[in-house]
Amino acid sequence: MTSTSVSAQHPSVITEILVEDLFGLYNYTLASEPVQGPEHSRLLILYGDNGSGKTTLLKLIFNLLSKADKQGHRTYLANTPFRRFTVRLGGSTHVSAERANGKITGSYRISIREPSVKPFHYDVKVSARNTVLLSEQDAVGYPELLRRLAALNLDLYYLGDDRKAYGSSPPEQDGSDVPEFIYVQTEDNPEGVPDVRRADRAQGPVTPQEVLQLALRRLEFWIAGQVIQGSSAGEVNTNTIYVEIVKRIARAVGMRRSPTQTDENTLAIALRELEDRTKRFSEFDLIAPLDASSLLAVLQGASASKRPIITSVLTPYVDGLKARLDALQDVQNVVRVFIESINSFLTNKGVSFKLGRGIEIHARNGQRLDPSMLSSGERQILLLFSNIVTARIQSSIFIIDEPELSLNVKWQRRLLSSLLDCTKATPVQFIVATHSIELLARHRPHVLRLSGATDS
Repeated sequence: MTSTSVSAQHPSVITEILVEDLFGLYNYTLASEPVQGPEHSRLLILYGDNGSGKTTLLKLIFNLLSKADKQGHRTYLANTPFRRFTVRLGGSTHVSAERANGKITGSYRISIREPSVKPFHYDVKVSARNTVLLSEQDAVGYPELLRRLAALNLDLYYLGDDRKAYGSSPPEQDGSDVPEFIYVQTEDNPEGVPDVRRADRAQGPVTPQEVLQLALRRLEFWIAGQVIQGSSAGEVNTNTIYVEIVKRIARAVGMRRSPTQTDENTLAIALRELEDRTKRFSEFDLIAPLDASSLLAVLQGASASKRPIITSVLTPYVDGLKARLDALQDVQNVVRVFIESINSFLTNKGVSFKLGRGIEIHARNGQRLDPSMLSSGERQILLLFSNIVTARIQSSIFIIDEPELSLNVKWQRRLLSSLLDCTKATPVQFIVATHSIELLARHRPHVLRLSGATDS
């Protein structure tokens, strides 16, 4: 069953969006109604007529909450007509931008209010051309603003209707051979999200195919890092287990009694279960498969005098292997859900993952495909799920403008449910704007309708 809610006290969940005099025309109060007791939705869908401000609201959320510096976020707020814009997060945290004296453009004040923390205010001064002005006093106030936004521990991702993906922080260099990218804001880019450029401007702008390659490579590095952490955790337990093995061998020398039938049956069941688990893990090369039959054949074929030693040795070995699998279970689940989610959308091709080879795309006939050979809809799905997997351990908000673009009706029906399933039990929220009847009909409890024009 798809999980669509998270505790209303979780500070990363947007529970309410308020805007006054958007474009000088609209007032909206968009609140997530509790869906399970005190819980709020991990999915918010903005729906309204063309020109009602859906895309603008998505960009306002992204730019208001972003902790990144020098990416044009404060400039976008300065240029967008509104009098007050407020985002309420779980746990009664409010972040707002407000103008005084009835103005809807120009200078504004950013306020952050959190429980048990002194309210913070920062005045953003702008020029007559609505460009942000920094004075000497901002040497303290502006860094504090960025610190307070970072303290929200919230990452934001924006997928625009141009199918480019943007994050609230520049991507870090990951050691791969993919070019390092940076985010920049230019005068010819007034759309409210920073452009993606190469760190080396001489090499030209980044292509959508390269952005996808970067996302896939970052996902591969993320999985490898999770495997190393999990293996290390299991290894500590394994070392302890081998000490126990030595002790048991020492105690077993000279033993005359055979283990009970119950001991043997319990061990056999445990070995069979581990055999099944390791098979699932070995699909992604996370661990070698266990051959339980060979071990049980040795045990069953041993003499009565040898069985106590074999049982004593195998029991802690089983415990050690289980400890390692338990440590790797989360990453195995993530990889499995990622692969199954992607492949549920693809026809006559599929995505696979092996720890030693990374993510590969194959046609039905086995031919390996480059990501650039996928359709625009397939690339969009792969990019979206790749970014989601690497963000699932951090409180994150994915903002998606018209997710139905480039997707057929069947994909539209399943997209949001698949995204929620892929991030089940994580502090990840999705906020989308759509015209798709398929999305609206299937997720009606999560729809927030934009209706609230001011009287004039």
